[in-house]
Amino acid sequence: MVSGIFHLMNSVIEIHSRTNAIGMPIQDNANDIHMISMNIKEIINLGSFQNNSRMSTSYNSNDWDRQSIDLNGQRGCYRNKNNDNRLVDSGNPFNKCYDVHEYRIKKCVLHSYMSSDLPIICNFFTFYWTPDKDDQTCLTMTYYTKSESYDDVNNPFVITMTVNDENNNMLIPSTVLEQYDGITTLKITNIDFKNNQEYKLSLQLTATDSSSAQHFYQYFKFGIKRIAQCSNYDGEDVRIISVDHISGKIPKPFNILGNSIVQPSNYLGPCLNGGYIINQSSKCVCPPGFKGKFCETGCGVNSFGSDCKGVCSIQTDMCRGMFMCTSYGCTCTPGLTGPSCNEDCTMGTYGADCRQTCSDHCLNNMCDKYTGGCNYGCSVGYIPPYCSEKYHYLIEPPTLRFANFDAIEIELDFQENNIKGGDKIIKPKYYQLFYKSLIENTFRNSEIKPISNTNNVTLEVIRDLESDTKYTFGVLLIADDGNFNEQNMVYGQYKTPCMQPQINDYNIKLMSGIQSINITWSISISNRLECNITKYVLTLMSNQSQKQKSDEQELILPSTDSGHVLDNLLPGFKYNIKLTPSTSNGTLPSSPIYSITTLMTKNDVQIKNISTKYENGKIKLNWILVNKNLNYATVDVPVTAIIKYKVKRILSCSLREVEQNWTSITVFNRTNYEIYDPMPNSQYSIQVLVDIKNKNTTQQENMFDVLTPASSPITEPILDPDHPMCITNNSIFVQWKFDPENCSKLNGFLSQFYIELKDKVADILEIRETKNNYVSFNELKSNTAYELKVFIKTHFGYNPDHFLLTNFKTKFENLKPVEDLVVYKKSLKNHMAGIRWRYSQDTNVDGFIVLFDENPLINTKNVSIIPPQNCSAWPEYYCHTFYNLSKTSNNYIFKIMPKSIDYPEGGKFSSIYFNNSIDELPDSPMNLKTTEIGSATIVLQWDIPWILNGELEMFIIKIEEISSMGTCCVGITDIRISVNEELPTYNHTITGLHPGSTYLIGVSAMSSLVSTTSKSSWYDLPSRLSVTLPTI
Repeated sequence: MVSGIFHLMNSVIEIHSRTNAIGMPIQDNANDIHMISMNIKEIINLGSFQNNSRMSTSYNSNDWDRQSIDLNGQRGCYRNKNNDNRLVDSGNPFNKCYDVHEYRIKKCVLHSYMSSDLPIICNFFTFYWTPDKDDQTCLTMTYYTKSESYDDVNNPFVITMTVNDENNNMLIPSTVLEQYDGITTLKITNIDFKNNQEYKLSLQLTATDSSSAQHFYQYFKFGIKRIAQCSNYDGEDVRIISVDHISGKIPKPFNILGNSIVQPSNYLGPCLNGGYIINQSSKCVCPPGFKGKFCETGCGVNSFGSDCKGVCSIQTDMCRGMFMCTSYGCTCTPGLTGPSCNEDCTMGTYGADCRQTCSDHCLNNMCDKYTGGCNYGCSVGYIPPYCSEKYHYLIEPPTLRFANFDAIEIELDFQENNIKGGDKIIKPKYYQLFYKSLIENTFRNSEIKPISNTNNVTLEVIRDLESDTKYTFGVLLIADDGNFNEQNMVYGQYKTPCMQPQINDYNIKLMSGIQSINITWSISISNRLECNITKYVLTLMSNQSQKQKSDEQELILPSTDSGHVLDNLLPGFKYNIKLTPSTSNGTLPSSPIYSITTLMTKNDVQIKNISTKYENGKIKLNWILVNKNLNYATVDVPVTAIIKYKVKRILSCSLREVEQNWTSITVFNRTNYEIYDPMPNSQYSIQVLVDIKNKNTTQQENMFDVLTPASSPITEPILDPDHPMCITNNSIFVQWKFDPENCSKLNGFLSQFYIELKDKVADILEIRETKNNYVSFNELKSNTAYELKVFIKTHFGYNPDHFLLTNFKTKFENLKPVEDLVVYKKSLKNHMAGIRWRYSQDTNVDGFIVLFDENPLINTKNVSIIPPQNCSAWPEYYCHTFYNLSKTSNNYIFKIMPKSIDYPEGGKFSSIYFNNSIDELPDSPMNLKTTEIGSATIVLQWDIPWILNGELEMFIIKIEEISSMGTCCVGITDIRISVNEELPTYNHTITGLHPGSTYLIGVSAMSSLVSTTSKSSWYDLPSRLSVTLPTI
């Protein structure tokens, strides 16, 4: 056992290993501490010895030094002048120095290291002993280890302990000693030592890394305090050790190491005061402060131990602050609790760590906090001092052996299995019999008699009893301390016999009333030995017809009655009546059966067996009419019934009841009704009752609830105006909402939304379901018409006829920038510029946005939106002419971007920069060709020049005859053709030519800026051709 005394800055630990311990035979001698003693019984702090020739040691005393250490293994602890083992500078009066023998590891390491590179192995201590008794079952060794190195992880030393018998058989596996900084106790249990046999304990030092050991040995310390042998876990030997609480650190716990752990079985068995049964021995393990086979005895204040002879302290604190660790476990001493075991038990608790509760039967709920004994005594019937057990009482009452008219013989069972209560000390000694008849108020009792020690069964005869009388018998047990428990006495009832009487006439008389029958009778008994009438059974029977079920009721009447009124009967109903007396021996013959009919009253009609059925959108009601007094007889007369119904709950909306007025319908001579068009998925309250004119007559109202089945919803969602649709060229987002006012039209429980998206061009249907009130579709086709339907779907399904319909068309693709943007004409004089561009994307372009900056230096912008007008001269292009340009600047930047309904802000832009003050030549006409050649005519055709640069005014046709069949080369005047509009192509017919001649023809354009020809020579014209006319 380990116990600790806890103070704020100091702690004291006591080690209890109990008596019959054998100490390590190392003599503590002031003259020579290395002297070996062969006759030492026990050592306490290496200073107290007893002669014993049953043990010896084998070790080199020169390898050991005596040291004084504290619990942490620190040296420098020394005795004061009083030699009382206290630290001189310690503020803790319990703190001690400990004398240990420390092994000189250096010699082993150096010797092994210089002789070999193999691992270091030193057998440095062997202890031989012979036990005195056979009950020695455990071995303890108190030792200490200390590492003064900062590198404890690389400690190479291992110390192993082995225990062998005299035949060198190993009793336990080799045990490696745990290394803690400070004193440690190793306890090895379950060793079966035999007396007169010699045993050996050996210690071995091992270091696998000899090089590391060479460095580390000077920092590693090992010493022995004590080796002891113990008998069992109940014995104890007390040692007090302690440690200062230094620098606010938590005190170092004292290490008790064992090679086995006692496992509690969680079965308390007969153990008291917190004790429990262990699996190994099936005996009680008591908490500190209690002893006895069943832990029934508390040691009391300042006491502990298996024999309660241990004393916590001779100071006023006594056991306060001590923490005891035994085979029971670790706990505070009795009467104390708290983290430091210094808090008294609260009222109503006691025992180790105050874990036990005072008996509920302690007067004032107060008990001794150390032992659990009740301070003010026990409730009646409980055994002091603990008041947890009742005094003895029989479990089963006395049993009947024999009974006659005036005597009863009973059997008393005093077997142990029929006695409850008591404890392990108090025993039952006497008994007393109590008995009385049921009509008596007080018990009669027999004399007190001793309980036989040889016969567990006792017979008792009680005489002078009355016949036909029931008696109660009980047995009171008196304990050997003179006390008893009469509160838990059990009683048996037994009756004396009698003779059955002979009765010929019951003198029965009957009288009928309104809903009642009055019956009287008269019976007399004269013989004393005849049985008394104990009861009358009055049987009321009904049997109106063979088709109707017979009804029979029995009334149990006391023997003192001579008449009875049967009331609450049915009016106008025929009853059969008979009377049957009974005694304690059984029933007597019944009287003859008498028939009588109650007086008539008006029959009330009642509605019964109401049934409902939902069919074809209707709730069909059916019922039957029965006689209120004869519920098995139907009514075949016309009756007015009232049907009332209302909606109680609309489950599609919520489970809350709705406020609605009753609908009342009156029907005549009918037993059915149909409620048309009820609301689906709703609960209806329906009531069917008879229309009674006599309002004072009570009738039963039939009210019940009917649940209509669900059906398809007849409502649809609506678009959410707060979240408008978003349509792009390839997606759509739609959000809708459902008006809760229309929840009754759901006809079911809203589960999700069913969505259909149909490509109206490709006729492709896409279906989705969602619990959200929105949906988005991506990867749609651009410029495509779609149809979107949103249905409400309930647990019943969805209605294809009710949906939110949205037709939409995706936008065109994003608008591309215009191409081939060019200023194809300009005029500084007219402040004009004409631009041309091409836009090939197949879109619904509805115009172009033109931004032009007339003065880039001051960033003045003009915006124009122009219609998508194709060029008259270039139909596949778009053209626009800007007039009234700024007169203050000749530098312009034009930006143009397409726009459409889908993209009213426009797409990407293209830009062009030009200077209006620089005159440039127009391009030559394009694609000059002849479309018709005659003998004297040529029809020419050419395309408008690609770039005009100015305003196109005319075309000039130069004709040169270059060969002729006759006179050659007649000069021809230039032809000027005015241009009023820009056209893709122009035509002109040249006449007055000579047949067979060859002509060189050139066409040039003239704008308002300049008039140009191809170069100075006709041959250099950009657009020219040579034509030879046919001859006639």
